[in-house]
Amino acid sequence: MIIGVSFTSTNNTHTFRMLEMAFNHPNQYWYIDDLELNYFEFQEGMYDYFEFKKRVYELSCLSFARFRRYPADSILKKIDTYIDYIESKCEILILFYDGGYFEVFCKEATLCILIYEFAEKVGLEKIEYITDGNNDRESMHF
Repeated sequence: MIIGVSFTSTNNTHTFRMLEMAFNHPNQYWYIDDLELNYFEFQEGMYDYFEFKKRVYELSCLSFARFRRYPADSILKKIDTYIDYIESKCEILILFYDGGYFEVFCKEATLCILIYEFAEKVGLEKIEYITDGNNDRESMHF
């Protein structure tokens, strides 16, 4: 089963802006943590859809961050492991690290397919599906 997509990008801020399909959910909120070198566009914490989208479009530099999308009525729980993610209400978890590597975990396989097709269309590199069979990630941190 498809559980995510990984890829690399040399233009990270542009790539975040292009991932509109994951962001375009006004009744959702985002929790951002594991931040490093982001020039203060994001601070750790909760963002509603409008603030999150505004900050993504202001993003200028980012090295490490973890982004998690939740339905508006969810209770935020700690996510350290892949099992924690599966058992949570978190719908999308994006790990961004090393200044260009993305791992996007989605609970909707159709969104994974859209992201994969999008990544191919815009010429991102090292695009791969993350599946139950090839996912060796236990920690949902860097």
